[in-house]
Amino acid sequence: MNKRMCKVAHNPPHTYGDCISACIATLIDRDDVPHTYDGVSAIKAWSDIRDYLKIQGKSLVLFQDDQPFESMAANNPGVPYILLCRTAHADHAVVCKNDVVIHDPSVIASEIVGAHSIGSYIVGVIGDLPVE
Repeated sequence: MNKRMCKVAHNPPHTYGDCISACIATLIDRDDVPHTYDGVSAIKAWSDIRDYLKIQGKSLVLFQDDQPFESMAANNPGVPYILLCRTAHADHAVVCKNDVVIHDPSVIASEIVGAHSIGSYIVGVIGDLPVE
Protein backbone atom coordinates (compact mmCIF):
# COMPACT_ATOMS: atom_id res chain seq x y z
CA MET A 1 0.00 0.00 0.00
CA ASN A 2 1.49 3.30 -1.15
CA LYS A 3 0.16 5.86 1.29
CA ARG A 4 -0.96 9.14 -0.24
CA MET A 5 -1.05 12.36 1.77
CA CYS A 6 -3.46 15.28 1.47
CA LYS A 7 -2.49 17.88 -1.08
CA VAL A 8 -5.18 20.41 -0.22
CA ALA A 9 -5.46 21.98 3.24
CA HIS A 10 -8.83 22.21 4.95
CA ASN A 11 -9.54 25.93 5.34
CA PRO A 12 -13.24 26.59 4.60
CA PRO A 13 -14.64 28.44 2.82
CA HIS A 14 -11.42 29.03 0.86
CA THR A 15 -10.36 25.40 0.45
CA TYR A 16 -11.74 22.03 1.51
CA GLY A 17 -9.32 19.24 2.35
CA ASP A 18 -8.85 16.26 0.09
CA CYS A 19 -8.53 13.54 2.74
CA ILE A 20 -11.21 11.37 1.09
CA SER A 21 -9.38 11.48 -2.24
CA ALA A 22 -6.08 10.68 -0.49
CA CYS A 23 -7.66 7.67 1.24
CA ILE A 24 -9.16 6.38 -2.00
CA ALA A 25 -5.84 6.90 -3.83
CA THR A 26 -4.10 4.91 -1.09
CA LEU A 27 -6.55 2.02 -1.32
CA ILE A 28 -6.60 1.73 -5.11
CA ASP A 29 -2.94 2.70 -5.59
CA ARG A 30 -3.52 5.57 -8.01
CA ASP A 31 -2.32 9.17 -8.01
CA ASP A 32 -5.06 10.59 -10.23
CA VAL A 33 -8.06 10.40 -7.87
CA PRO A 34 -9.94 13.69 -8.25
CA HIS A 35 -10.59 16.01 -5.33
CA THR A 36 -14.37 16.26 -5.42
CA TYR A 37 -15.11 17.83 -2.02
CA ASP A 38 -14.26 21.35 -3.07
CA GLY A 39 -17.35 23.16 -1.82
CA VAL A 40 -19.95 21.18 -3.78
CA SER A 41 -22.74 19.19 -2.14
CA ALA A 42 -21.94 15.82 -0.61
CA ILE A 43 -24.28 14.14 -3.10
CA LYS A 44 -22.40 15.67 -6.05
CA ALA A 45 -18.99 14.87 -4.54
CA TRP A 46 -19.85 11.19 -3.91
CA SER A 47 -21.41 10.90 -7.37
CA ASP A 48 -18.23 12.24 -8.96
CA ILE A 49 -16.10 9.82 -6.92
CA ARG A 50 -18.31 6.90 -7.95
CA ASP A 51 -18.06 7.94 -11.62
CA TYR A 52 -14.26 8.01 -11.33
CA LEU A 53 -14.16 4.64 -9.57
CA LYS A 54 -16.44 3.05 -12.16
CA ILE A 55 -13.93 3.98 -14.88
CA GLN A 56 -11.30 2.18 -12.77
CA GLY A 57 -13.52 -0.91 -12.52
CA LYS A 58 -14.27 -0.18 -8.85
CA SER A 59 -17.33 0.56 -6.74
CA LEU A 60 -17.82 2.26 -3.39
CA VAL A 61 -20.22 1.21 -0.64
CA LEU A 62 -20.92 3.67 2.19
CA PHE A 63 -22.79 2.95 5.40
CA GLN A 64 -23.23 4.46 8.83
CA ASP A 65 -21.95 2.61 11.88
CA ASP A 66 -21.89 3.69 15.52
CA GLN A 67 -19.15 1.15 16.40
CA PRO A 68 -17.08 0.86 13.19
CA PHE A 69 -13.87 -0.48 14.70
CA GLU A 70 -15.64 -3.29 16.52
CA SER A 71 -18.02 -4.22 13.71
CA MET A 72 -15.43 -4.12 10.93
CA ALA A 73 -12.95 -6.20 12.96
CA ALA A 74 -15.62 -8.79 13.80
CA ASN A 75 -17.55 -8.92 10.53
CA ASN A 76 -14.95 -7.99 7.90
CA PRO A 77 -11.54 -8.93 9.32
CA GLY A 78 -8.60 -7.82 7.20
CA VAL A 79 -10.69 -5.60 4.91
CA PRO A 80 -9.23 -2.09 4.57
CA TYR A 81 -11.82 0.68 4.70
CA ILE A 82 -12.23 4.42 4.79
CA LEU A 83 -13.56 5.85 8.04
CA LEU A 84 -15.20 9.26 8.01
CA CYS A 85 -15.00 10.68 11.50
CA ARG A 86 -14.35 13.86 13.48
CA THR A 87 -11.04 15.22 14.72
CA ALA A 88 -10.46 18.24 16.92
CA HIS A 89 -10.16 20.30 13.71
CA ALA A 90 -12.92 19.08 11.37
CA ASP A 91 -14.59 16.10 9.75
CA HIS A 92 -11.88 13.84 8.38
CA ALA A 93 -11.21 10.55 6.58
CA VAL A 94 -8.62 7.90 7.45
CA VAL A 95 -7.81 4.39 6.23
CA CYS A 96 -8.42 1.57 8.71
CA LYS A 97 -8.17 -2.19 8.90
CA ASN A 98 -9.95 -4.13 11.61
CA ASP A 99 -9.92 -1.82 14.65
CA VAL A 100 -6.79 0.16 13.75
CA VAL A 101 -6.13 3.36 11.78
CA ILE A 102 -3.44 2.30 9.32
CA HIS A 103 -3.11 5.61 7.48
CA ASP A 104 -4.00 9.21 8.27
CA PRO A 105 -3.47 11.31 5.14
CA SER A 106 -3.52 14.63 7.01
CA VAL A 107 -0.37 16.70 7.20
CA ILE A 108 -1.60 17.89 10.62
CA ALA A 109 -1.47 15.12 13.19
CA SER A 110 -4.87 14.83 14.80
CA GLU A 111 -6.58 11.98 16.59
CA ILE A 112 -10.17 10.89 16.16
CA VAL A 113 -12.43 12.50 18.77
CA GLY A 114 -15.77 11.12 17.64
CA ALA A 115 -18.31 10.47 14.94
CA HIS A 116 -18.67 12.48 11.75
CA SER A 117 -20.73 15.68 12.02
CA ILE A 118 -23.80 13.84 10.65
CA GLY A 119 -23.96 12.06 14.02
CA SER A 120 -22.40 8.70 13.25
CA TYR A 121 -19.26 7.28 11.70
CA ILE A 122 -19.35 6.56 7.97
CA VAL A 123 -17.56 3.51 6.62
CA GLY A 124 -16.52 3.28 2.97
CA VAL A 125 -15.48 0.03 1.32
CA ILE A 126 -14.09 -0.09 -2.22
CA GLY A 127 -14.51 -3.22 -4.31
CA ASP A 128 -14.16 -4.46 -7.85
CA LEU A 129 -17.11 -4.15 -10.18
CA PRO A 130 -18.26 -7.45 -11.69
CA VAL A 131 -17.18 -8.04 -15.25
CA GLU A 132 -20.19 -7.79 -17.55
